[in-house]
Amino acid sequence: MSYFQVVEIDDHTWRIEDPLKVYMYLVEGTESALLIDTGTGFDGLDTLVHSLTVKPAQVMNTHGHIDHIGSNYLFDKVYIPEMDKETLKEHTSLEFKKTVITELLGNIDSEEVKAAIPKLLSLPENKNLHFIKEGHIFDLGERQLETIWTPGHSTGSVCLLDKENRQLFGADTVCAQGVLLHLNHSEPVASFKESLNKLYSRKDEFDAIYPGHHDVPIDAEYIREYIECADLIMSGEAAAVPLPESVLGSGYLAMHKRVSIAFKESDLNEKAK
Repeated sequence: MSYFQVVEIDDHTWRIEDPLKVYMYLVEGTESALLIDTGTGFDGLDTLVHSLTVKPAQVMNTHGHIDHIGSNYLFDKVYIPEMDKETLKEHTSLEFKKTVITELLGNIDSEEVKAAIPKLLSLPENKNLHFIKEGHIFDLGERQLETIWTPGHSTGSVCLLDKENRQLFGADTVCAQGVLLHLNHSEPVASFKESLNKLYSRKDEFDAIYPGHHDVPIDAEYIREYIECADLIMSGEAAAVPLPESVLGSGYLAMHKRVSIAFKESDLNEKAK
């Protein structure tokens, strides 16, 4: 069986979805291909990638979270933001995986998915990691993707911009439903807003955003709505409600128009200063 669904975006770009509804993107140039994220770690991602492109494929992790780095071990060359070293270390630890994988997948109504949990807990790490900084350019041959550092969801989170094809791969920085800033390695709302301003200043360079979850594609006005939501939180005007305790942590949730931001209690303390 295949755990994945594939949607062709254009002749050289594919969206791959795993059972946890995490999106990966395969982007092909004339010389090589880039797989943006590797999902939760279900079997067969390498076989699927090689069925879509004959070009050599490398991997770029947009951040170090467990649902985006799971199948790294299947690929020879994997890049990840240097600022997410600690996040990656935590999310590849057995203790963390036991808690989070079991919680996230245990309620999915699929016997095949539940049967995969033991293997997902014991996935090997990829030792051939390459840590990169902001501005790194992936040249795939007549197609280039620029790395844009967007701290918020994690310290090292990045987006990837394909200016020629006017595509922004927004990962978990810009999603249709919301962003999580209440996790261990998340940055304050103020830092997230700086990242949003950076992206919005370049909105004339892309037509569509391809996020890591939820509705796809989405438009640049989502970025503006996130900026507005961040402003409401920072000013104390957001109607924030407490989040229920979960394996992902605790915090507060603020909703605004089409988006929401989950944030830490420390952000509430900031607005009081």
